Amino acid sequence: GIAGLTTARALQRRGLDVVVAAREWSARTTSAGAGGLWMPFHAEPADAVARWASVTLSCLLEEQRSSAALGAFIESLPATELFRAEAPPPPPPPPPPLRDAPPLPAEDDSAVGRKQPSPRSAMSTSMSSPDLRAAAADRWPAPMPIAAGALPAEVEAQLARLSNRNRPSHYRWTSPLLEAIASGAAPQVSDLSSSVRGRPLFLVAGACPSMLAGMQVVMFTAMDAGEGGGQALDFWWVKPREGEASSLEAQTLHRHSRGPHKNDPGRSKAVYGPIAKLWDGEDGLRASRGALRFGFGSDSGLSSAWIESVATGERYHLCLVWLEEWSSPFARNKFMRGKMVYRRRANGGFFARPLSIVNDTIAVGTGVADVEDVGAAPLPPDGIKLGCYEVPLKESPS
Repeated sequence: GIAGLTTARALQRRGLDVVVAAREWSARTTSAGAGGLWMPFHAEPADAVARWASVTLSCLLEEQRSSAALGAFIESLPATELFRAEAPPPPPPPPPPLRDAPPLPAEDDSAVGRKQPSPRSAMSTSMSSPDLRAAAADRWPAPMPIAAGALPAEVEAQLARLSNRNRPSHYRWTSPLLEAIASGAAPQVSDLSSSVRGRPLFLVAGACPSMLAGMQVVMFTAMDAGEGGGQALDFWWVKPREGEASSLEAQTLHRHSRGPHKNDPGRSKAVYGPIAKLWDGEDGLRASRGALRFGFGSDSGLSSAWIESVATGERYHLCLVWLEEWSSPFARNKFMRGKMVYRRRANGGFFARPLSIVNDTIAVGTGVADVEDVGAAPLPPDGIKLGCYEVPLKESPS
């Protein structure tokens, strides 16, 4: 037991096991899914388990005082306080209906985009990439609608079991920015430390807020490369207005390296950097094992970042990447699982597909059942959280 550890060296060897055990014990005594790698203990500040974990972590960081502090703390606690059962937390309030969001223009997606795919053998292997994209219009799978607005009870029950408590409806403050990106009218932004300008391409949401960070999303931006021409992909945090969580803080549209609106990626650059690297030359093609191409610029009436299937020419114009699950930054095998929200053409509707990144590989779900119709708005309903799985590389067309 921990109380028997008498040296800082022994504590360091056992400290990680203690924290993991505390997390597992907390998960068993709270509602399903309340735990998780980055989820805090569901407890009051004075709760014994939270204090136990806090002291343990403090000991790991301050080796000289580790054994004495932890031993004294545990010896002062009665056994009943360490292992008392706790009542499950109340369920989160249901999100407000989507009709409360800012009004959106109606999107009229053509009927062509909803046809069942025709046999691949009908496509000519000698077609150029634009020809492939034109022929692909007859091959789009029928989208599978997901719950919108008020969620059915069974969907709500499934969402309650997920470890990631964040939901798309929590990010309505990003709706004006997402709509501007999707319509090709994204505002011009700047890196204030270098005066380089650019335009937002897509957002990555779902990981924050967490135990380590507040509410924010990552904005990926096409930045001017200077006199040599061309553009490069950069990213930084975008946040809601302080004291007004339903509105975006306009200052964070620009990249700040210091000051009250500091929002550069910092340590998160190692986490989100692999996503940006997909749009760097042929890196995306290699990461998908030759199945996908990545690019950004004006195409099909849209100025966007896009992912294209090499085999079919189908091009997905990104608006949002939803992250549902991810590994620790310190894990040997790193992964991200979620869905990408995109549109096929200007003035069209929005759709979603599963997307997963495992170490240095990326895959997108291409099956008929993978396509979800998320409606006329780029911010999807909460039901998009369901069905985020690790897409096998073999599912990507080759």
